[in-house]
Amino acid sequence: MIDVHTHILPCIDDGAQSIDNFLSMANAAVNDGITTMVATPHHKNENYNNPSSSIEQLTYQMNCLLEKEKIHLELVPGQEVRMHGDLLEGLHIGEILPINNKSYVLVEFPSDHIPKYSDEVFFNMQLEGYKPIIAHPERNREIIQNPEKLYDFVERGIITQITASSLIGLFGKKIMKFSYKLIKENLTHIIASDAHNVNQRGFCLNKAYQEIENKFGEGLANMYYSNSFSVLKGLPIELVQPKYNKKNTIRKLFNIY
Repeated sequence: MIDVHTHILPCIDDGAQSIDNFLSMANAAVNDGITTMVATPHHKNENYNNPSSSIEQLTYQMNCLLEKEKIHLELVPGQEVRMHGDLLEGLHIGEILPINNKSYVLVEFPSDHIPKYSDEVFFNMQLEGYKPIIAHPERNREIIQNPEKLYDFVERGIITQITASSLIGLFGKKIMKFSYKLIKENLTHIIASDAHNVNQRGFCLNKAYQEIENKFGEGLANMYYSNSFSVLKGLPIELVQPKYNKKNTIRKLFNIY
């Protein structure tokens, strides 16, 4: 499996806090069936700045360590970039790093709202050939309260990524239920771990895929597998049309009044 969202690089954000933590996470990932992992430390949020050059260097060093330790896992560089008005400029100057230096960019909203300028930033990114991925929309308060806002993004070709832990209830029943509604209505395209450690925020990607297969069938699970591979390689992913095209309909569907 390919995991496109992780916090495995040590000592640079709220993920692995030491080399030992890093190695524990790497072994846990392999045990979960992950073969290739995108290292996506936080960038430009309230606490962390991790420009592309430092991430690429640390990713290389950790790949050397994995080889030395005979852990069969490959890391590729990326970032989880907090949405901000100068995001496109960061791409222009090389401070912001698309996944695996291709075309997909993992973007995180603040947990409680969607910045008003997000539409413009995404539109300008798309004009220049970048493909934004919204990280964990199922945990954004404004999207939970107004799911039609996510619908509008998806209608415009924005990709979304749900966290595996959300699908197995580790963020609570409300978020789990909302996550499955997003899947049912074709409002997400990628499943990833967003792993930070091996305990509370660990790897459960295989279990999440099994739940998707049990609830929606093997075809949908395979689509998510394939989409993660396409993101890694910078190839087009499989996009399915959201099922509802009226905002008032989608609000009723999600029981939001």
